[in-house]
Amino acid sequence: MGDCMKKNFNIGKEEKFFEINIRETSDKLEKIADSIEEKLLDILNVAYLHKENIQKHEEITKKSDDEKFSKILQELEFIKNQNESLTKKLENYHKEIQNLNMELKIAKQDATIDFLTGVVNRRSFDRTLGNLLKEVREKDYIFTLILLDIDNFKSVNDTYGHLAGDLVLKEISTVLRIFLRANTIIGRIGGEEFGIILPGVSLENGIKVAERIRSIIENREVKFEDRIIKFTASFGVTESKKEDTKESIYKRVDEALYIAKRNGKNRVAFL
Repeated sequence: MGDCMKKNFNIGKEEKFFEINIRETSDKLEKIADSIEEKLLDILNVAYLHKENIQKHEEITKKSDDEKFSKILQELEFIKNQNESLTKKLENYHKEIQNLNMELKIAKQDATIDFLTGVVNRRSFDRTLGNLLKEVREKDYIFTLILLDIDNFKSVNDTYGHLAGDLVLKEISTVLRIFLRANTIIGRIGGEEFGIILPGVSLENGIKVAERIRSIIENREVKFEDRIIKFTASFGVTESKKEDTKESIYKRVDEALYIAKRNGKNRVAFL
């Protein structure tokens, strides 16, 4: 893991700027796509209605043998063909807009989800953490922050390869999603590190949650090729304070994790 104490958890102004602009741009594009899709549906309805009217007029006109209607029939046929061509184009545009809308939604999800583990990524986790700290400062609100680090993860990669390491990361994320409450925020915030936010949970109960997860992980294993890989994790736990910033709460929980590592790993420490 390296020296936890030396990690820099600062987020630069430029990164915040791009994060906000990427999110706002994505939201605007999605609204535009929804608006275009709605308008195209209206156009399609008009086009289909127009087509039905032409067909009705054609049926009525064809009943007469009078030569004076021949020109009208020709014009109607031309309009009908033009209308069918327009309808096909509109249908294609509609499909393209639907695909664009889907791609935008996927892109927005990809911007917040860690692809490998399926939990939120560091950027999304930090954004939620910042929002909760604002709640702590402005209201009578608390939460517990847990930092989980897989023990000796480098040796897993060195011994079995990175595919085996990926399996361990996926198994950890699976444990967290299964055994934590639905309102828990889980994020992968580093190579082998996961952050856990327990909304409304005190330090005392947060320690119990961390210990329970530690025990579960200790008894899990993954199978890679013909080998069984066992693994453990260390935990740092801290409770939010009124004066906390992201930097201060990260520093405190990282110090707690450092203590757990220093005291033998596969344990929970808190500050």
